[in-house]
Amino acid sequence: MNDTMKKEKVVRGVAMLAITTGLSLWNMESQEAVALAPVSEESTLPSQAQLWKENLPKVKEKAVVSKINNLDQIRVLRVKEHRQAVQRAKIERIRKQRIKEIQECCGATVDESDRKILEKIVQAEAGDQDHTGKLLVANVILNRVRSDKFPSTIKGVVFSPRQFSPVSNGSYDRAEASEDTKKAVDEALHGEDGSMGALYFMDRRYSDGGNVSWFDRSLTRLFRHQGHEFYK
Repeated sequence: MNDTMKKEKVVRGVAMLAITTGLSLWNMESQEAVALAPVSEESTLPSQAQLWKENLPKVKEKAVVSKINNLDQIRVLRVKEHRQAVQRAKIERIRKQRIKEIQECCGATVDESDRKILEKIVQAEAGDQDHTGKLLVANVILNRVRSDKFPSTIKGVVFSPRQFSPVSNGSYDRAEASEDTKKAVDEALHGEDGSMGALYFMDRRYSDGGNVSWFDRSLTRLFRHQGHEFYK
């Protein structure tokens, strides 16, 4: 055997030893444990699987790399699912707290008279809007009930002087709540809320110029939905 053949044999032996050693250090069970470990809100660092992958011997071992990638995908998916669950739990806590506050202001339950008043004012103010638009108006009424700046009952809020134009122009009396309006009111009474704490709303197209000026000068604009702009 000449020197060249001896050198090639030694190189092949060293390469096989490196591959064997690298794979023996790879503990797939530990890797799976990392991917399936409990997820916390702080799971923002690269997964251990990714770190191990970057430090593996540079060999063309497709099966191992594929396994690592699969475990990384599992980890990413579980982190995403956990964050979604945390967000859902947060929303549910807020909803329950809102129900509690509504009940404290309006009584243990909202009686049929108050519900009817809320349905009629929502229909009169937002009957031509989508479901969210109706829900937002109901939210504003309930936000006022909870606020120290306004009466503590639905009836008191709705019939306060010069607050809601449908009450003064007669459209409130003619309003017949649609099924969608009734559903929006029911959702609002059960804590659904997208109002960001709004206490006022207006439709700039139909509002008196003096009122529009007061809204823009004295209040904080939060957002717009369809024709209504919401303020607090």
